[in-house]
Order: sequence, then C-alpha cells, then structure tokens
Amino acid sequence: MLNDKKNLRQHFRAKRRRVTAEERVRASQLLLNHIRVQPWYLHSHRFALYLAMIEEIDTQPLMECLWSAQKKCYLPKITAEDTLLFSAYTPHTALISNRFNILEPDADAPFCPLPDLEVIFMPLVAFDNKGHRLGMGAGFYDKTLANLSKQEKRPLLIGLAYECQYSDRLPHDEWDVCLDSVITEQNVYTFLKSN
Repeated sequence: MLNDKKNLRQHFRAKRRRVTAEERVRASQLLLNHIRVQPWYLHSHRFALYLAMIEEIDTQPLMECLWSAQKKCYLPKITAEDTLLFSAYTPHTALISNRFNILEPDADAPFCPLPDLEVIFMPLVAFDNKGHRLGMGAGFYDKTLANLSKQEKRPLLIGLAYECQYSDRLPHDEWDVCLDSVITEQNVYTFLKSN
C-alpha cells in the first residue's frame, strides 16, 4: 500500500503541477466563492489554514477574506513530536522557516487549542468520494487529529483542492482521519461520517 500511495502522490502532484498560473488564480477565486456561502463559514470565527505551496490551490484570497470579515486565522506549526500547533496569524505576524523550510508564525504568536478551532482547512494531494485524504506522507495532520473523534467538540475538517485531485477511491489506513468536506473550484463535496 505504501508503494500505491507513493505512486498516487506522484501522479496527482504531476496533475496539480499542470495547472497554469492563470488557472490557479481563477480556481482560487471560485473556491472562495463556494466557501463564502457555506453556513459553517458564516457562523464560525476561528479558522486554521495553511500557506499554499506554488502547485497548491492558493489560500491567500481566503485568508484576506477571513481577515476582512473579522474572523481569526491560525497557521500550523510543527512541534518536536511531529504534531501541529495552530498559531494566530494576521497580516502583521512574523514568519520564520521551520526545519522543513516551511514558513510558520514565530514563537511569540499565541496558539489556539485544537478543540477551540471551528474549521481546519487542510492541504491534500488527492481525495476520494468517502472523504479519504492523501497528504504529502509525513502524517502531521493525522497525528494531530487522531484523538479528535473522541472529543465532544471538534472542528470541521475541510480539504481544499483542484477538481483534478479527485480520485474515485484512495488507499487508506485505519489511523487516517477522514475529511468532513472538500471544496474545489467546481464542487463542494460533503461526506457522511460512516466512512
């Protein structure tokens, strides 16, 4: 299965890389249009998201929309245990490179406890029709979110992707955390919790 996941990552990352800069801008705006009308967006105030890599759908328009709506944004910080903390992020937050050369808020940024987040927007390489998510392989989100189902209060887990990242079926492990929804430039996918 590891080999399957590795090959799938290569396949879907190649598809993602074929999205042109112009298509990326348009897709990010269409994605934002879908998000802004979701009831959970309208009623939530604390959102975790991520700084998109160049091949990922751009999250900058979403961040700017959240800030203008007076909603709070948080970015992931990788801990020594390879889990994530979510630190406050504003247009004025200082960012530093972590050990993987990924930008994250500096040590002065306050963090939000996981159960207090209302929505976590998650990056992904591919997703399927059951809400299974194929990430980059490090497992940061899965490790961090592993105990969420045992908590009474949990944030919504929303994947952000291009439509070309959809797969009918993905291999998954029992510890993989399923998404509640995936939003692309074309569709809003919502998944039943019986997965």
